[in-house]
Amino acid sequence: MAKTDVDDTPDLAAELAALRKDVERLAGLLGRLGEERLTGAADAARARLGEGAETLKGVETRVLDETTRHPWRALGLAALGGLVLGLILRR
Repeated sequence: MAKTDVDDTPDLAAELAALRKDVERLAGLLGRLGEERLTGAADAARARLGEGAETLKGVETRVLDETTRHPWRALGLAALGGLVLGLILRR
């Protein structure tokens, strides 16, 4: 029986080497797929961020225009907002 175990050892080593190569290929493939998805997600995030920045810039312009046209209203709203925030944080 000892002779049979010795004969199986080279086959086991070859299978282990082949399995190791397969795992390395699979890891490489998964790495490339992950990079592609990450790149796609980053591009989508940049596009959304650009859209958000444009929207925020439009809101900022509108707030500045309204503040310039009606300064007393803006001051009153700021005071009211401060009062409400103070009451909320006080509790």
